[in-house]
Amino acid sequence: MSTNIKHHVPPLKEDLSNWVTYKKRVTVAVTSHGLDYFYLTGNATPLKDDEYDKLMEALDKYETKEAQLCDILFQTISTSLFLRIKDEATAYHVWKELCSIVEDKSPISVDSLHNKMMNLRTPEEGDIRETLTQLQVWYEELAGMGYKVPEDSYMTYIRQSYALAAAQITHNGEVIDTGASRHFSPILSNFKNLVRIAPSPVTAADGHSFIATARGD
Repeated sequence: MSTNIKHHVPPLKEDLSNWVTYKKRVTVAVTSHGLDYFYLTGNATPLKDDEYDKLMEALDKYETKEAQLCDILFQTISTSLFLRIKDEATAYHVWKELCSIVEDKSPISVDSLHNKMMNLRTPEEGDIRETLTQLQVWYEELAGMGYKVPEDSYMTYIRQSYALAAAQITHNGEVIDTGASRHFSPILSNFKNLVRIAPSPVTAADGHSFIATARGD
C-alpha cells in the first residue's frame, strides 16, 4: 500500500510567517484524505501485540495513514525544521512538536515580518508595483497572525518604500482640483466614508505618478 498522497498544502516559509494559514491547510488536507483529525490529536493508537495476527490489515491501514500524514508535513517544512521533528514517534507527536516550535516563536516572527515592512525600499530603477504587492502580502500575513498593522503606519511604510524610486520628485503637494471626475489628496480627513484599498500607482495627465491607498467621498 502506497504511503504517498497528493496534496495542495503550500510549504511553511522559513521565517514561519504563514503559519496560521499553513496550520489550517494541513488540518483540511488531513481530513480530505480520510486521515481524520484524530491522527493529529494523539487519539489514534496502533494495535496491541496480542491483536496483531488477526488484525494485520487494520495495523497496516494505521501505519499507512501515519506515513501519509508525516509525508504531508515533511514535504512542506524547511530542512532545519524537519531535522528537529523527524524522529518523533507518531504523526501526532510530529505535529505537536511542530506546533510547539512555531507557535512559541510567533511573536518573534511577527516582529521580523513587521521590520521587513518598515525597511522595504524600491530601488531607483525598480518597479513600485512589485514593492506595493510585497507590502500587501506582508500586511495580510501579519493580519493572519493576529497582528493588524495600524493604518497610519501602513501608509508611512508605503511612502517610505518608494523614496528611492521617487528621488527625482521636485515638489510634493495636495491636488485640490484635477479637472477630472476624480480628485486626489494626501489628507485623509478630507474624505468621508474612507475605505483602504490595495496600493495602486496612478499617473496624472502631466506624467507625474503617485500612489492611491484609499478611496472615499
